[in-house]
Amino acid sequence: MPGTVFSYTGRGQSQSPAFTVSASPWKLRYTASWTGFTSLYVIKENGETVNVAWQKVTSGVTYETFVHGRTGTLYFSAGSVPAEGEWSVAVVQ
Repeated sequence: MPGTVFSYTGRGQSQSPAFTVSASPWKLRYTASWTGFTSLYVIKENGETVNVAWQKVTSGVTYETFVHGRTGTLYFSAGSVPAEGEWSVAVVQ
């Protein structure tokens, strides 16, 4: 049964702590505290980066996407975020 293996809430353009996933694909759930465009990246330990979300978000709405081909130790980086904007991510595997 799928469960949340990592969750994090950040503020502004920042990065999450590292987390580990063992299988691909995995589900990413994310929310934002503002309405506007944002981007979320998944970064591997070696610096390899993939953009997993680039879209207009609405405050308080939960979005979901599947991430393929990214396993191991990873972290999130959020871009296009207002300085006081909060963003939350959850990894479900």
